[in-house]
Amino acid sequence: MLPFVESNLAGENKEEVPQDFDYELSLLIMAKRVGLSFDELNLFTLNDFIKYINLYVGSDEQQGATQDDINDFYAV
Repeated sequence: MLPFVESNLAGENKEEVPQDFDYELSLLIMAKRVGLSFDELNLFTLNDFIKYINLYVGSDEQQGATQDDINDFYAV
């Protein structure tokens, strides 16, 4: 079974997907892991859901706020 959408991410993982991989079930599991109900999932298009997951997960390069960031935030 082919993937639903093509990825356009820059560090795309090139591992081979097993022939019996269940894409539909994996989408439902992803939705539950990020706290979406199935009713909320129905409000997304597939492309919007993939974008949401990418934003929710973020990149590995992101770091938490530093003390300087917190000081700058509360300095106002």
